[in-house]
Amino acid sequence: MKKFLIATLLLPALNINAQITYQHTFPGPSSNTYAESTIINLGNNEYKYFYVDYASNQLKLFNLDFSPYSNLTVPITLVSPQTYNIGYVTKSLFDCDTNMFEYGIFPASATNRFYVYREDGTLIFQRDSSLSPYCIGCYNASYDVRPIVNTPSGAVLFLGKGNVGGNILTVDVFSLCGSLPDAVIESNGYKESFMKVFPNPTSNEINFEFDLPSNYLQYELIIFNSSLQKVRMLEISGITKKYKLEEGSLSSGVYFFRLQNENKVLQTAKLILTK
Repeated sequence: MKKFLIATLLLPALNINAQITYQHTFPGPSSNTYAESTIINLGNNEYKYFYVDYASNQLKLFNLDFSPYSNLTVPITLVSPQTYNIGYVTKSLFDCDTNMFEYGIFPASATNRFYVYREDGTLIFQRDSSLSPYCIGCYNASYDVRPIVNTPSGAVLFLGKGNVGGNILTVDVFSLCGSLPDAVIESNGYKESFMKVFPNPTSNEINFEFDLPSNYLQYELIIFNSSLQKVRMLEISGITKKYKLEEGSLSSGVYFFRLQNENKVLQTAKLILTK
């Protein structure tokens, strides 16, 4: 009879010394309350946690030790994030005459209103049929657009004016009394280059390298000729890093590339094809 030796693999005990400590749990965006939690700077490095509770129509702020700081009922009905969002909760931006915090209520449709309220419920500002631009690549160009921007002479607010069909007819600029606290000026992971195109010029083969902002989204790479006529449209996955395009059917000339997602242009590029 053969004897088999059964070896036991002894794994060393895990020695966990991670200096990461659980602190608190806030409702997430997929919970029943549809809350969205984050951290903000009210000004002068006064940081608070806050989230919007759409189920109770409340804005809730907490101190850094997670004790309640403010729990206020929003004067208008928010409905959902697809209708209204709350942002720019500060003490030094919209109303510089009090020590209360204020907040903007941003509509998701150009047929709704834009509001600014003080924490005591005082309406500071409102505008009908307004939409605040907030995206990368708005207006078909590769730059970052935000509703409020700091300038050397103070912060300015951009509001698009819509018609009954929801189309933006004008974009108006308003001066604000204060400026954005540093932590409110978000980067959102935005950078100037998501795509490299090489060699340039090229005689046939075109190489692309991507560093896309999200692995979970789909993108489009559109190629235009010098007359801005669309000649190619490629679907690019968010996990795509490299792509090679052999375009023997294209004639010599100048071509333009546009990388976009959901009609928001992330980047444009130009290439010269010689044969």
